[in-house]
Amino acid sequence: MKSPVAIGCFGCLGLFAVVILVGAGVNHFMTPAQRAALHGDAAMSATASEVADDAKIGAFFRAMSDLRARLPTGDALTEQASAPVTASELPYSTVDAGWLALFSDGRFTPGAASSPPLYRDQDFGNIAAEAVPAPGMPSRDTSGLVGNIDDLAHAAYVVVIVPQEERRPVLNSDGQTFEPGVFRGWVILLDWRTKRPIGRSAVSATSSPDIHSFQIGVHSRMLIGDDLRTAMESDFTNHFWQAVNAAVARAAGQPGKQDFASHQPYYRASSS
Repeated sequence: MKSPVAIGCFGCLGLFAVVILVGAGVNHFMTPAQRAALHGDAAMSATASEVADDAKIGAFFRAMSDLRARLPTGDALTEQASAPVTASELPYSTVDAGWLALFSDGRFTPGAASSPPLYRDQDFGNIAAEAVPAPGMPSRDTSGLVGNIDDLAHAAYVVVIVPQEERRPVLNSDGQTFEPGVFRGWVILLDWRTKRPIGRSAVSATSSPDIHSFQIGVHSRMLIGDDLRTAMESDFTNHFWQAVNAAVARAAGQPGKQDFASHQPYYRASSS
């Protein structure tokens, strides 16, 4: 005589087998046309999405190639103000001319690996990283590319920064003195909706001649203040963005207007 436990187990197995057979029977009695339609629709949707993403990426690459071709270079970089931008303020994103140089004939060609400049905003940096397959990956990050392109689509103004002389401040080995930072170059103001340059102006910045830092600590643990290296870098960064803001205001036809232009890397203008 079988125990009640054994009977219960055989009963469960039998019920499970029936469920499997019934489930298999539902699929078995679908016609080939029905199965093709079911799986084909999903495949077609995925393909349409991929085609749309590739088309958006291709259009962006072509637009960047065209923009690069329109940018003035060399002796053509002269002061040119746009018709006055009449907005109460002008928030802008920034990218470097080196980033635009990666685009040509509607294609993206990765450059040599290097640290991006401090004025290459994240959306642009992400696009450069995602446009080629990451190490060990078979293809580029299409969804990431599309996401960053969509983010940039809402920006109103972008500034291309063209360096001609660039040197970050360097702390000397004595830990007490430093070599000042220098930047000299140009800003080119773009109407990002049309991807066209509308003004440009020279920009220059340098470190303060003297930088003072202070620290307050207890038992070698700093509580307040910055070390000299941090103070030195912050001083140069602040001078750089002040100079760029002033140059962007000149390029926008609003010279001398205080607090008009401001670097806002995550600014998203209204799409209306």
